[in-house]
Amino acid sequence: MSLLSQFSRMTRSISELLSNSAQSNYSYKLEEIDFKANKVVIRCRGLRTVIKTSLEEAVYDYSLIQGLSPMEACMLGGYLGRYLRTHRQGKRI
Repeated sequence: MSLLSQFSRMTRSISELLSNSAQSNYSYKLEEIDFKANKVVIRCRGLRTVIKTSLEEAVYDYSLIQGLSPMEACMLGGYLGRYLRTHRQGKRI
């Protein structure tokens, strides 16, 4: 096995380990963002509960944002910014 393949295997396993341990501390997981319909699907971890809401309601719900990982909360904000910008400019999605 070459040195490069050993290194890539090792970094992949370390990143998987870190992402699994970091993601398990949050109570919600962002499942889907439908940009055209302005809908968000969020799943509660450990339960079979699914929250379907609009993008604006998800961003302004403080407890929901606190339950998401920082990366997923940032993604929600980014998508809301894009959505608002396109509608302000009068463009169709």
